[in-house]
Amino acid sequence: MLAGFIVYQMPHSQTVCLGAFPVWTDLRDDCLLKNLDPKCVRSLNGCRVTDEILRLVPNIENFRLALRAIKLWAKKHGIYSNALGYLGGVSWAMLVARTCQLYPNAVAATLVHKFFLVFSQWKWPQPVLLKQPDNVNLGFTVWDPRVNISDRYHLMPIITPAYPQQNSTFNVSLSTRTIMQEEFKQGLAITEDIMVGKATWDKLFEPPNFFGKYKHFIVLLASSSSAEDQLEWVGLVESKVRHLIGNLERNPHITLAHVNPECFSQLEPEPDKFCAMWFIGLVFAKTENLNVDLTYDIQSFTDSVHRQAVQIKVLKDGMKIEARHVKRKQLHTYLSPSLLKRDKKNSVTPTSTPLQPVNGDSPGTLSPAVDGTPVNSGSKKRPSDSTAENSRKKVKTKEETLNQGDDSPSNSIVVHCGDDSNSAEGLNVGEERPLPPVSSSPITAKVLPLLM
Repeated sequence: MLAGFIVYQMPHSQTVCLGAFPVWTDLRDDCLLKNLDPKCVRSLNGCRVTDEILRLVPNIENFRLALRAIKLWAKKHGIYSNALGYLGGVSWAMLVARTCQLYPNAVAATLVHKFFLVFSQWKWPQPVLLKQPDNVNLGFTVWDPRVNISDRYHLMPIITPAYPQQNSTFNVSLSTRTIMQEEFKQGLAITEDIMVGKATWDKLFEPPNFFGKYKHFIVLLASSSSAEDQLEWVGLVESKVRHLIGNLERNPHITLAHVNPECFSQLEPEPDKFCAMWFIGLVFAKTENLNVDLTYDIQSFTDSVHRQAVQIKVLKDGMKIEARHVKRKQLHTYLSPSLLKRDKKNSVTPTSTPLQPVNGDSPGTLSPAVDGTPVNSGSKKRPSDSTAENSRKKVKTKEETLNQGDDSPSNSIVVHCGDDSNSAEGLNVGEERPLPPVSSSPITAKVLPLLM
């Protein structure tokens, strides 16, 4: 329910007031969307989706309590961020609401357990729908893979219940979906122990040791010369990080790129300089005598950020973006000891299972089906691929590779790995070297050799 005015934006900056509507107006009425432009419809859809979710759940109080628990769990486990390719608040609400529909008489504690049970087994990209889509012909685009080819490429579709129906998880990538699926499985194991008295609820909300999982990281640094500029610059860079994840995923020698949603500050801030950092954990495929060239991946990302900043007239003097490769044992130069001294027993080294979209249908009782078979997007061959293929033909000893690293240009990043591409043991890594800032010169870093 909402009271106010409907205003229609006319050409040449003219506005026309279409009239006032009373406080008892029901925003679920689709007729309110007539004569509105897409921007106004998207604005109204925030309220309309919320109202529709509450209408579709059998018990609002149980839904709210379960949702609070799931949101806290998602934030603690670093998978709460729509901008970075995870799920946002509306998406989590719809998953909990679907669980409430499947178990209408369950209390909140049982709903949390059933939440993990349902979505640890969900056959993505089968969509999650709270109800069958409305057949409303007002001319707005709705999510429908039978009609819109681009909708078939969505990896984890969760569809809003209000017209026009949209996918709230458009930003999800292969890596972020893989990470969330693993978290669902771990959450199920923990809640099963809770239900039989082997663990307490505190166990569910313990944050994982992100920095103990991976041996290789990309550190993304965004800096500027004033607090006001930094706020704007960080927002732009953060909105583009998911594109860097996509670039890394398309590299055939990277099996996982895990971005931590938390934004960190430097341990020792420089005077008159503001800096924010994001960390991306990398898992490389196990391949012998391989040089992985990430130049193309990082260059295309920084070019995109720079180009967007110029287009929207955000780029100012002092704004820089850098990408660095660091080993886990070098993280102490970026992070406080308290973050790095967590119990190593909580750390689980991820496997190097290739990222593959999962097709199929979920159990018939879980979600209404939408016709149309999702297809996987093709990958284009990049300059880095040919470099990697050529380097595979060259058999080099460890000493030869180290000597090559010493002779490499000063702007290259060279990593020498031992037995395991994601293991710190047996690693011999040269000095870390930052990539040049995007605002000063193009990135020309060459290779990340992996000897396994």
